[in-house]
Amino acid sequence: IQYNVKKYAIESAFNDPRFQELNHGEFKNIELEISILSKAADISLEQYFGKKFDLHRDGILLQTIKNKRGFFLPSVAIEYGYDKRQLLEQLCGNKMGVNIDCYKNSDTRLQYMEGMFF
Repeated sequence: IQYNVKKYAIESAFNDPRFQELNHGEFKNIELEISILSKAADISLEQYFGKKFDLHRDGILLQTIKNKRGFFLPSVAIEYGYDKRQLLEQLCGNKMGVNIDCYKNSDTRLQYMEGMFF
């Protein structure tokens, strides 16, 4: 596990094309949060909006029949103050680039992963 934490911390800091590369001075001063997620499991909308999905613990993955996919770590809801509906709408609209209510389509697969944070 230590090897993977070190490897992916360095990858994220210096080789993730979504973000500007950190310089070495910044790297020494950052704080890391590590999310360990369980294997993805299917969840129905009823379960998601019920008690099975914990907005402050679980990650969410959506996939449409046309293979559009989007994923949010648990920290996204916390960081942006989203409720469960807003989280799905942001995942559909901003992350996947489809209608904000794509999660309501019968051909959309909804999965979640329980998370632990360090």
